Amino acid sequence: MRKQRFSELIAERGLPHGSVLRTVEHLVIENHRLLHQEFMGESWSAPAAYRWIRYENPDPVSQLEEASGSLERLWKGAAASDGVKAEAVLERAADHEEKHLAEVAPAVRALGLKKL
Repeated sequence: MRKQRFSELIAERGLPHGSVLRTVEHLVIENHRLLHQEFMGESWSAPAAYRWIRYENPDPVSQLEEASGSLERLWKGAAASDGVKAEAVLERAADHEEKHLAEVAPAVRALGLKKL
């Protein structure tokens, strides 16, 4: 995604979340919620998730990429602490992600990307 013109990533494409970038953002935020609220039982808010991503950075694509990697590491730690519970929450996360990635797939292909 980083190689794409930003205007293409934020262009309205008739997706449920509008653009490719907003869809990816939604997936990262929802994954953060699932980890912190559903798995860890912590209080959660979208503004807190955006602060965690440090979304004020002028390169949101890189921030989303970094946040995805960080979430992956956090989920591995969560699975080590309670594998059964983590597996159940991760299954819901995977279903959610699969749905949104299917919705955004035509727009991703139109941008010339093989995958997100």
